[in-house]
Amino acid sequence: MLATNKRVHSKHSRVDNAKLELPVPREGAISNPINENEEEWEDIMAESESEEEWDKDLKENAWEELLVKMQSNASDNKSHLRGPYIGTSERTLFRQKAKAKILKASAVGSHSIESYFIRNSIREVETEVEIEGDRPDDELSDDEEDHEREDEDVSEEKIITEINEHLSNKENQKTIGIEERAKLEAVLQYLRLRQIGMNQTYARIQVATANGKSSYWSRCLVHWVKEWKVNKKIVLSRRGKHPKTKSLLTHNDVFLRIGSWLREHHKFDITPRMLQKYVSELILPSLGASNENKSISEKTALRWLRALGWIYSETKKGVYIDGHERADVVAYRENFLQLMKEYEKRMIRAKDGDPDTLEMPIDLSNEERPLVFYTHDESVFYSNDGQRVIWHPKGEMPLRKKGRGRSIMVSEFLSEVDGPLRYIRADGTRLEAREIIYPGKKYDGYWTGESVAEQFKKAIAIHKEKFPDYDALWAFDNSSNHNCFAGNALHVGKMNLGPGGQQALLRDTVFNGQKQVMVFPDDHSDLTLRGKAKGMKLVLMERGLWREGLLKTCEKCRLKVEEPARSVCCAQRILELQPDFLAQKSLLEEIAEAEGQKIIFYPKFHCEFNFIEMYWGAAKRYTRDNCDYSFDGLKSTVPAALESIGIGLIRRFANKSFRYMDAYRRGLTGADAEKQVKKYRSHRRIPDNWATEA
Repeated sequence: MLATNKRVHSKHSRVDNAKLELPVPREGAISNPINENEEEWEDIMAESESEEEWDKDLKENAWEELLVKMQSNASDNKSHLRGPYIGTSERTLFRQKAKAKILKASAVGSHSIESYFIRNSIREVETEVEIEGDRPDDELSDDEEDHEREDEDVSEEKIITEINEHLSNKENQKTIGIEERAKLEAVLQYLRLRQIGMNQTYARIQVATANGKSSYWSRCLVHWVKEWKVNKKIVLSRRGKHPKTKSLLTHNDVFLRIGSWLREHHKFDITPRMLQKYVSELILPSLGASNENKSISEKTALRWLRALGWIYSETKKGVYIDGHERADVVAYRENFLQLMKEYEKRMIRAKDGDPDTLEMPIDLSNEERPLVFYTHDESVFYSNDGQRVIWHPKGEMPLRKKGRGRSIMVSEFLSEVDGPLRYIRADGTRLEAREIIYPGKKYDGYWTGESVAEQFKKAIAIHKEKFPDYDALWAFDNSSNHNCFAGNALHVGKMNLGPGGQQALLRDTVFNGQKQVMVFPDDHSDLTLRGKAKGMKLVLMERGLWREGLLKTCEKCRLKVEEPARSVCCAQRILELQPDFLAQKSLLEEIAEAEGQKIIFYPKFHCEFNFIEMYWGAAKRYTRDNCDYSFDGLKSTVPAALESIGIGLIRRFANKSFRYMDAYRRGLTGADAEKQVKKYRSHRRIPDNWATEA
């Protein structure tokens, strides 16, 4: 048949279309073979007795009949047009049915896929199948329906209880609005109707009708129930809660000017305060707003930055490991707080609720004098230490210099009486305890324990000249520099096991009431040992404590393992437990004792007790805001930053540190202490009724 069709088209291609005159179709002519089924087409082909007769009919009238029939039946018989093969022949369908029978037979005895998405295990499913036989999967027994209804009742009862508790809670009375209360009460009505057996649709319509609401509101009621189950709250309408004023930022000229100014001048050092100042001083006057009260707030400037595509994020993060509640730290902290409580009775301090006013101590004995409390610390400022958290266009970050750059170290004594320790004499001579160095091997070297000691001596001299009638209490943190010993102090860390060599020349001491010299005399028989240190072994032998086979330092002592019972493991351990070595004081303690001063050291990991830490924070904020990433700029910025912190702010810092101490005395730690310190921010201590108010 296909070959014949090709021949027909081939014959037709040789017919001169211009000279072909198609007669009127004769009655009973053939119908469109393309639109009829194959049997009709084969009948048409059989009517031609030979190839010559077919060619003759085609030339005379076949083409006319074909064209006419095709045009007339095209719209009526579209469903019979042969389309693409889609696998629906009898042979294909038969093959697919046979394959399905094989798969169905192999699946006999296995579980349906739904059984893997329910809570029952496979063994429970098998048990149920054995008991219930051929009951359809989608048909529940009466007991199952009752069980489902009981679960639903329990869930509804739980929601009713939760909503009632939420509405009756006294803390929520001020925060629950009219809309939220009305919606929750409608939910309660709906759930109570469901409890008595009313179906979902009728129950929601009944509640909506009772409240005078529409069918849409009734459908929302069901969603509120589901939302409460998940989030324990419902979504409230935002109608009437949107801003009613038009933002100035929508003004095209303002938007373009601010965006241009930000990218040209302050792309990576912008703050909301800077934007507020720019808008108030330049943008608003250009729009004719000359009134000095016409300005935007800092909060508005922050919203504008976000609207302009700036985000606030950190450029670098760090990790802090805390030993706040370590047993030895807690014991030391308790002793420190008790000592500070006694010293506070004599301190000149800021008045509670009025940090700008000082209070003198009262009820002092004749031998006691007012006490000025000085706290000390060091801090390092870096030339490339700009703002770490900045506003920047989304997807863009500034290209900063690598490394932190050169640094400036500041060592300061601070008091709440008059801030940094300094004094100007009558002749104009300026005395200042502050020390500023440029650390580095090629510059001013490094800050050592001896450097702190020299500064401490200078600070004591300034205090005595400035406050001759007041005593002083000097507080240092527990750093290695502040706990260092004098060069000739009785410290085993500076000794070797044997005599001579590179070891410190220790001072003479007293053992069992007798003087013991720690250095060989100048007339010693061994010329190489004259004026040299004796070492651990000889010192222990003179005391009768040496044991054969002792090492200088055992493994546990080297690793600083805490074992109080271990006392004779090595030469170092035996010697450091001797009374004279245990009584050895640090260099700063010796200076304070020699000068008649009082000294105290903060507990480890408790920087919140030292209010100079907040002083450094305020200074570094200033330097970061004014950082130009150059060392010359840093040299001028650091002194300006330190002078920008007023005495009122320093006294507030001091009050906050003393509030922390008071919180720890009351047994508060961590988040609880932080909460109470923030709550009573204008006081020096936490009130006695803090627990009742909490």
